[in-house]
Amino acid sequence: MEKVKFYKKYILIGLLISIIVLVAGLYIIKKRVISNNIITKAPATVNYFTVLAVSPSNSSNENPQDSSIKITFSEPIDPNNLKSYFTVNPMIPGTFTQGATPNEVVFNAKYSFGYGTSVKVLLNKGFQSISGDKFTSDYSFNFYTKILDNKVSFQSDSIVSRVTNLPIGKGISFKLSVGSTVSSDGNITVYKATFDQLVSALLYKNQANAGSSYVTQSYIDYPVDTSKMQKISQKKGLENNSTFDFNEGAGLYYVEAASDNKAVGSTWINVTNEGLIVKQDDQKIAIATQNIQTGDTNQDTKILLYNLKDQPTLLNISQVNGYEEVPIQYPQTVDLVVGQTQNGIILAPVSIPQTQADIRVTKDLSKFDKVFIYTDKPTYLQGDIVKFAGTLREDNDGQYKLPVSASTVHIWIQDPTNATKNVFVQNVNVADDGSFSGQFSLPTSLVPDPNTNYLSTTLYASNSRSYTTFDIVSENTKEKISVTFDKDKYLKNEGITAHITATDTAGAPLANQELTYSTYSKDYYENDPSSVADFGTDWGVRKVENQTLFLDQNGKADVKIDQIESTISQAVTLEANLPVAGGNMSGAKTVLVQQGNLVLTFGSSRQNYRSGDTTINRVYAKDLSGNPVPNLNLHYQLYKTAYDNSSSGYKETTLNEGNVTTDGNGYVLINQVATSNPGDITIRVTATDSVNNKVESERTMTLLDNKIV
Repeated sequence: MEKVKFYKKYILIGLLISIIVLVAGLYIIKKRVISNNIITKAPATVNYFTVLAVSPSNSSNENPQDSSIKITFSEPIDPNNLKSYFTVNPMIPGTFTQGATPNEVVFNAKYSFGYGTSVKVLLNKGFQSISGDKFTSDYSFNFYTKILDNKVSFQSDSIVSRVTNLPIGKGISFKLSVGSTVSSDGNITVYKATFDQLVSALLYKNQANAGSSYVTQSYIDYPVDTSKMQKISQKKGLENNSTFDFNEGAGLYYVEAASDNKAVGSTWINVTNEGLIVKQDDQKIAIATQNIQTGDTNQDTKILLYNLKDQPTLLNISQVNGYEEVPIQYPQTVDLVVGQTQNGIILAPVSIPQTQADIRVTKDLSKFDKVFIYTDKPTYLQGDIVKFAGTLREDNDGQYKLPVSASTVHIWIQDPTNATKNVFVQNVNVADDGSFSGQFSLPTSLVPDPNTNYLSTTLYASNSRSYTTFDIVSENTKEKISVTFDKDKYLKNEGITAHITATDTAGAPLANQELTYSTYSKDYYENDPSSVADFGTDWGVRKVENQTLFLDQNGKADVKIDQIESTISQAVTLEANLPVAGGNMSGAKTVLVQQGNLVLTFGSSRQNYRSGDTTINRVYAKDLSGNPVPNLNLHYQLYKTAYDNSSSGYKETTLNEGNVTTDGNGYVLINQVATSNPGDITIRVTATDSVNNKVESERTMTLLDNKIV
């Protein structure tokens, strides 16, 4: 199933450049595969799941534009599972394969990164190894591709940016990457510029790629006419890896590197204390003014919205004092927001290359459906009946609504030998509450691989980005063991009993036989499509291991599952194993144990901040039927996690905490200053439901380095 995050991004332009990445990736269902292979963990010097090495190395230069990205972990991993937690910027699609060892994964981009590109790789919190150990925080690194021999690039803060914003009084130091044919006798000149000259320099073109929705963006790079610009300063010499320092007063500046009287590289710098906060979705763009030094929000600002594809197109002119919303409906695209004040201009890049601002709106979300689908078991025998269920919602920009009456969902399974054909197709009616369910017999053409004895199969729904997976295995014996529960969902304060039944080849009960069972538990987030998709397929962490019991004379046994002490809902699985002639038979079933009778979710918001910024978090409270929970008291805690060698575990440090209450729509906005060293920080919100269960939800953000150099 696809997990798509449509962020309503906030960018404060003028003080900093926020690196904003919209993660729109294909979230592949993680499977638990039982084998006889011994899994070896990392060396004793590393006793937690982490990254040991990356290639290209962090901050390295001169890398090929078609570089493979190799990541070595401390434990064996499944490359397919990494897809759900991996983001590369530029966001080029690619393939994931196993590297030279079980601990290594290789990503090969489908298209070139291009020359002189800053490539950033992000691994999200939650990725887990085959043995079930998880990343507890995000991991990122970046590298640069080789520039053209006749070009110069300006690098700062691990990025190559076409536009940089600075507050008044703050300088910046660029590292120069100089091509091999560029003369060292060249120079760097600083000019005072105007925003219309900048707009012309930011024009770009799109290049479609056959067989893919990915579009390559590149600047047209029309020559910049400096004859009408005021020359501020000039520095002689262009040496690779040398630095260029900039420190000027308020204004817009054009910085050009020239060799043999030709421009070979450039960047633009805007120095101002005036800022814009920009929020864009598929229906509108919201703009607020703020002085980043005084905090004043009452600055009269003329706002110009531009699209810069192929030519400068002025989409809208508005006057803003404080806050204004401008209707911009998809597929109309805003690339640059320009603010004009009596103190100068403000630049807010939205979606143009090499600006590190990336607010992407890819569809009209008011008309977009989301399908969440799952099956009753992770593994089936050939010809078995597959029972499935799911939910259909109108996305409505993350504020999910029930679908229209008499909706249907189209489901299918592709032919594993021919992706252009389907071996199973069905249209399923959707109930008024958005739920749907059904069953089908597995087609006889779905045959397990004789070498591995299983076939991984994908059940698609509605579109190829909504799906779940399961395995089909051969029936080596006719003995069967099954696990059932009295219902599919429980609250954590309810008693849970699993029922085990075993029969022999004739269907008779395996009376008085000894079996073993294990239980597993995995965090489940009701608002997370990947949790829904993983339900019953990724079992999580083993809680009880190989406990022994005897079946009764009817071949049955009951197992009471201990109450889960967690503030996060759990997907709980019981697996039963029984020795039979020539092997072992097993059965398993997963049940949902919800943390309470309400659900806390986070709305989209800004991801990256600097120490001292005010973090913004939107929280929604709903009951299990999706209705808002008004006037709910919430406690929030902003904390940072670090590995503690003395305890061989992670320790939380609280940065700030407080209490808030949801409004009549079950919504509350939490604004909280975050002051800490660079790295990931997490906000945790907790509440108590009507039966005194503690309910919790978390969201992770990143504090960037305050240094601009």
